[in-house]
Amino acid sequence: IVERIARDRRAVALEQGEYILLSNPNAKIEQYRIIFPLKGSYPQLRRFTVGALEAVPALALESLLFKREKIADGSVDAKITFILYLERAR
Repeated sequence: IVERIARDRRAVALEQGEYILLSNPNAKIEQYRIIFPLKGSYPQLRRFTVGALEAVPALALESLLFKREKIADGSVDAKITFILYLERAR
């Protein structure tokens, strides 16, 4: 869903996401860490982040990292990390 948001809004360049299962066999909820390396303008990255959180209620923002080589650059390299919470299958 999050990848579709990036594509549909044509807001940011999303090449590949990384999905990591955070294991805890005693938990009733599964957690996935989702890391997206993105490129776009700050407003585009902000729209993407807000759109993802609105579209997926079980998604939480864990961290944002922005990097711009020069102030005059129009685009920003970002690494956005979400945590997705899902009920464990029984």
